Amino acid sequence: MARSVAISAAALETNSGIAFVRREMVAGVTLALVALPASAVAGLLVFGQLGHAFFGQGILAGLYGAFFAGATAAIVGRSSFIFTAPVASIAIIPAGLVGYLSHEPAFVSHPQWIIAAAALCTFMAGILQCAFGMLNIGRIIKFTPHPVIAGFVNSVAMLIILAPMKQFFKFGATAANGFVSIDRPAMLFFVLALAVFIIEFGHRTKKLPGALAGLLFGTVLYYTAHLLLPALDLGPAVGTLPPTLSPLSALLPLVDGTARSSTVTMMPHLLLVSFTLAVVATLQGLLAFRVAQNLSDTPPQPRRDLIAQGVANCAAAVTGGIVAIPPPLMLSACFRAGGRTRLATLTCALTILVTVLFLASALAAIPLAVLLAMLMGVAYHLFDRWSIGLFVSMIRNRPGIDRRSGWQSLSVIAIVMLVTALSSIVIGALAGIALACFIFIVGMSRPTVRRCIRGTEIFSKRWRSADDSAVLQRTGARRVALELQGVLFFGNADDLASLVDSLLSGLDMILFNLRGVTDIDASGTAILGTVVARCRTRGKKVVLCNVREAQIKAAFVQQASAVVPDFDSALEWMEEETLRTAADAPPGEPIPLDALDMVKQLDADERTVLAPSLIPRSLAAGTVVCAEGEEADRMWIISKGSVSVRLSPASASDPHRIASMGAGRTVGEMALLEGGKRAATVVCDEDVAAYELSRATFDAILRDHPPLARKLYTYFAREMVQRIRVLHQDLRALND
Repeated sequence: MARSVAISAAALETNSGIAFVRREMVAGVTLALVALPASAVAGLLVFGQLGHAFFGQGILAGLYGAFFAGATAAIVGRSSFIFTAPVASIAIIPAGLVGYLSHEPAFVSHPQWIIAAAALCTFMAGILQCAFGMLNIGRIIKFTPHPVIAGFVNSVAMLIILAPMKQFFKFGATAANGFVSIDRPAMLFFVLALAVFIIEFGHRTKKLPGALAGLLFGTVLYYTAHLLLPALDLGPAVGTLPPTLSPLSALLPLVDGTARSSTVTMMPHLLLVSFTLAVVATLQGLLAFRVAQNLSDTPPQPRRDLIAQGVANCAAAVTGGIVAIPPPLMLSACFRAGGRTRLATLTCALTILVTVLFLASALAAIPLAVLLAMLMGVAYHLFDRWSIGLFVSMIRNRPGIDRRSGWQSLSVIAIVMLVTALSSIVIGALAGIALACFIFIVGMSRPTVRRCIRGTEIFSKRWRSADDSAVLQRTGARRVALELQGVLFFGNADDLASLVDSLLSGLDMILFNLRGVTDIDASGTAILGTVVARCRTRGKKVVLCNVREAQIKAAFVQQASAVVPDFDSALEWMEEETLRTAADAPPGEPIPLDALDMVKQLDADERTVLAPSLIPRSLAAGTVVCAEGEEADRMWIISKGSVSVRLSPASASDPHRIASMGAGRTVGEMALLEGGKRAATVVCDEDVAAYELSRATFDAILRDHPPLARKLYTYFAREMVQRIRVLHQDLRALND
């Protein structure tokens, strides 16, 4: 029996292992169906502009890049479903280099030198990526402002669209009418129609990639049209592909002294292209790593993975491939297909290799028009949706949009796109980097303190008795909240220290809200620590809120009087400290019934009538006083402790606190007056003592004691008006 159980367990383990391998390999083949057309199109984009004779070599370079870079990154990087392959969004950069060199006199008659120069740029970009990973420079690159990235992405999409369109339009002397003419109109119509099909197909279904569907449908349609309408000019097919793998073939021309000398003269331009490639590839890689983390909830290892990307590009360069990145679309496709480890990505790379070795004739038969349509589909999906949405919102003047910030962002996007269109993708990238630096400097020069709010201008969401509110209003000038913003470093932290020094003489408490602080360097940490220590030395209480995990161990955090999670909690902490210092009664003692605001307005006879109707209640901390959606059949007057009023949004698991009621305040009276259901949940923050008034008793007072009822209604109305006034005051302070 034991032996049979052991055999069954072994069989289950074996079956589980087989299922795992099968799932990973199926995911790898599925990923290859996405990577194959994307890599082929990327290679065509780079080398296709050298002429029809290089279409096949371009496609092969894209597929080589997918195999060698994909396999290398899978082996060197961590085991995951992140696949590295050439795509048009990165291939447009070496494509610009190829176009530039094809007009240089020294390279015009030597296309293989151009290919070697492109491979050299890919190799140097890979080296730079490795350096970025080792030095953790990716942490700096990812702070590039989004408008700069959006402008660059839109420029890439625009150039990808313009690249295939050049062969269809002739201008000036080359045009038939001396102005502009269209060459091969049937082919142009076919390309545009198929591009629309690819885009629409991708929108309507996720089971089959739009590019793959366009490749299959377009190829069938092309050859059907060629058979039925042989006179219809839809353009040529790719043609013959180089027959075998040839490692180092791309760089071999540099062995020649003349080729090497010509390449050296272009080295400044090649270095710029390499640097641009490395930066853009690093940004794309960091985005892909974040997407992978969101999909699989695994801890990231960006340094190792970035180094793996650099090594992969070096491998692609020396084996005839083009630059590669980990496209988020591909890793999402692999994850959805069940891929989780490097077995899936290695399977994908091997599938691509098998395709190159055994299906070269099928690749050679792909129509050029189909590949151009796939390029158009890629370009469409590249356009940054945020920038398009922002432009539409600004034109339509939609509410809730900061128009000044919106036009600034659109201006940055337009500048990057304009520079790219008038020069090159490299110059556009450099302009983007310069703009990023400028925006960073402007951001660093902004005042560290966004707002300075006195305690007379803003209060916490905790509603208090009239006496407590009067104390807080009277002492509000001695409490101040400073909302910090931007990057805190030596240049602006010193200004913060000077401001705090000027405020301290008139303060008892000071609040630092770090919500808007994006980063604090060592000098900023030291200065803020000095500021907090100086406040404590002079007897001031310091509260910190919205402190991120990265700042928890900083010296200034350890020296604070209190560290609370959010701004409202910080305001409440300061108010509680103020009331505790100013309190006449011993802390923790309930407010007598006659001293409650609701009862103080009544005369002796009315108190005699009301007192028997108020039932004393003792509620432990955490008790739910009333729940959202319950029947509203009673209210409470708090004499000790506090309660929180919470809402439970449909999309959130944790209720959101909208207010807090302290001793002396009423809770539940609005639902009691209105009837119906409770609109919120009330929970005890601490042990609470309260008086309960039921609906039946309240109705009896309305019926039998009209003067008393009128005074209660007046109190409730005054209570609601006061809450609305305080709410308006808070909103005004927060929106200044």
